[in-house]
Amino acid sequence: MMKHALRIAVRPAGRGDRRLIEALLVAARWRHQHLDWENSLDLLHRQPFLLAIDSGSLRACLACPEDPPGVAWLRLFAVHRDHGASGPWELLWEEARRILGVRTGTAAALTQQSWMRTLLEGSGFRETNAVLFLERRGPPPETIRPGNVDVRPLRPDDLEDVLAIDQRAFTPLWQHSRSALEAALALADLSTVAVDANLRPVGYALGTFSALGGHLARLAVEPAHQRRGIGAVLTADSLRRFHERGVPTVSVNTQADNHRGRALYGKLGFRETGQAFPVFELDLQEDPASGAP
Repeated sequence: MMKHALRIAVRPAGRGDRRLIEALLVAARWRHQHLDWENSLDLLHRQPFLLAIDSGSLRACLACPEDPPGVAWLRLFAVHRDHGASGPWELLWEEARRILGVRTGTAAALTQQSWMRTLLEGSGFRETNAVLFLERRGPPPETIRPGNVDVRPLRPDDLEDVLAIDQRAFTPLWQHSRSALEAALALADLSTVAVDANLRPVGYALGTFSALGGHLARLAVEPAHQRRGIGAVLTADSLRRFHERGVPTVSVNTQADNHRGRALYGKLGFRETGQAFPVFELDLQEDPASGAP
């Protein structure tokens, strides 16, 4: 067990700590949870997932396991209401960064919370991008399908092709690992692939339902097949499938610097809502910052 000042000890979480962490989340005044396919408590077996113990009681936790390779997203940070956020953050992030080391190129976080921004910036994170939210209402658009592409439901044997498409279509920060993709497929209400004349997948789309409507959760096209209308075909097909299930309102999100994606969604009737989540990044190969204020 690693000792620190203020009588707080930091140790790795284990599967048997799930109920303790659930109780902390209920009692937490300060809580950051990543927008993710996976429940952060299902990551207890992966490090760094750290607990701060004060006088035998769980006071804070932090999880940022590497996923996808080379990238550690801040999945969870929570502090009991009896403590401030800064001290536990400094202790837990110091240990998390030591565990990650320079082999993990980038740490990243997605948050709208001003207190979390303060902690991140104090530890050297910089705002680099934003995730924008768009929404569309009404019947699906009519689109012309490219003659050499068809859309069909995604099958289990498509996993390898879809994983390869995802990793080639996105930069490392936004890629799905195999485990993340499997979690996404398990939770998706809609999953389709676009196949070429040789019946090989060249793009895919995932969608989900909620009380708020439908959500186009993932769209990727093989880079060699981009700018051929395949993304529009997959999106329009998803909108049609949502509409057939009685879901007239569909949302999507994309990065602020994804200008082609934003143009595509705009042409298909999506409008930006004004909601955005800033993206923060830290190069873990740089010298550590002095710590959060």
